[in-house]
Amino acid sequence: MLAATRVVRMAAKAPPKVRGQVERSISPYEQSLFGDLMDVPLLLTKARRKVEDNFISVVPGVLMFAGTVTWGNWYHEKLAREQRY
Repeated sequence: MLAATRVVRMAAKAPPKVRGQVERSISPYEQSLFGDLMDVPLLLTKARRKVEDNFISVVPGVLMFAGTVTWGNWYHEKLAREQRY
């Protein structure tokens, strides 16, 4: 026969209380997941700030990409014209 095994369940530990820290929560019925999507002025402000903050770091890459694509198209057309006849 199999020996009877005794299963002991331990109670889950409560998270420690931190003095001086306030923990707040919102009911799922009070949350608005897509509330900012309907606020057009806020979206425009956010978009403007993102462009202003990242302008300096993005422009060199965009210019190099645009230049490479333009050069590639020009060179492809040049080769196509040479091979035409």
